[in-house]
Amino acid sequence: MDNLSEDILQALHHYADGQATIEEIRAVDAWISGLDFEEALSPEIESELDKIYNRSHEQLMMVANEESAQRFPRLNRRPLLTYGKVAASVIGLIILGAGAYWTLNFTKPGSKGNLTAVATTDAIVPGGKKAMLQLSNGRIVELNTVSVGELAKEGNASIEKAANGLVTYNIVSQAVADKSAGDLHPLINTITIPVGGEYSLTLSDGTRVWLNASSTLRFPSAFSGSTREVELLQGQAYFDVTKDAKHPFHVTVSKPASGTMNIEVLGTAFNVSAYQTDDDIQTTLVNGAVKVSSENGVQSAVLKPGNQASFTTDNQLEVATVDTRVATSWIDGSFYFDKTPLPKVLDELSRWYNVKVIYKKQPKSDVTITGSFDRKSPLTKTLDDIKFIGGDVDFKLENRTIIVL
Repeated sequence: MDNLSEDILQALHHYADGQATIEEIRAVDAWISGLDFEEALSPEIESELDKIYNRSHEQLMMVANEESAQRFPRLNRRPLLTYGKVAASVIGLIILGAGAYWTLNFTKPGSKGNLTAVATTDAIVPGGKKAMLQLSNGRIVELNTVSVGELAKEGNASIEKAANGLVTYNIVSQAVADKSAGDLHPLINTITIPVGGEYSLTLSDGTRVWLNASSTLRFPSAFSGSTREVELLQGQAYFDVTKDAKHPFHVTVSKPASGTMNIEVLGTAFNVSAYQTDDDIQTTLVNGAVKVSSENGVQSAVLKPGNQASFTTDNQLEVATVDTRVATSWIDGSFYFDKTPLPKVLDELSRWYNVKVIYKKQPKSDVTITGSFDRKSPLTKTLDDIKFIGGDVDFKLENRTIIVL
């Protein structure tokens, strides 16, 4: 159809399904702003809008009638009630898309539009692969600058860096490993990811670990004994654990405010988050099964895929079903938020872009963000996209500081 391009039609359907990208959201917004409603009443276009409208629910239209004037001021350029089904279809589409995907935060009262206030002399680029590895003898290896090849030998393990940056601990031979297990104390290594960094490595048992910005992990160069034990000192890590029923994998996480969480797995994939700026320790299970417990074992729970266990500041264990993308999207190169409070969103940005956040005014408690953002984007674009979605908040960027106005 000539009047409704294939790109716009696809964007409309993605919008209604809650799968629209930022670019598609903007395209739909521009299309609605320039819509000729008399022309839009043609049977061809009305038929397409009907398909979208029929996906909505009566309650969505109730929300539209009560809140569209406040939450969607850009749609108030024309008196909507005079356009019958087309206007209702468009409002139904917008409310459906916003409610399902953007959590009714598209443009709230008091919004100042796009980020015209953002200004800086130097573009703030996203983080990248950066890490410092401390060997058992205290030697520090800067992983992002060291050459490809063997970095060191630690006991019966050879530490190697591949061309893609992945660091792997390889056992020299199983015979040596078995002999060394009884003769040597574990040689402990520590990997630290700075603000604005991320890194991944493969442990000696084949377990793959991804570490997010501002994270520290302690682990042996080679596992020995009946268990495989590592310690997340701070930050966020995603583990894809190699199955070995005879040698359970244990992760210990401690925070002064939340106590200690012990995680026991046989073979599974899960995310652990324990930033000092967060109130709790969280373990999110993607597949398999894990058992989480308190340090003294008084509280424990076995998680199923999609479960998230949290140790709160009052040392209580809570389990909820969540969208695992919120916890794990970072390993795939994106931020994913689901009704996430703005301060928590800005905490993540500050770690990844290595910037500070200052609040001139505290955002309203109901300002939340839902959506996916590319971690490779410059900070200005990410802030602009958050502003486009988030509504009642304004930013100014000075040097390496986000100022919330």
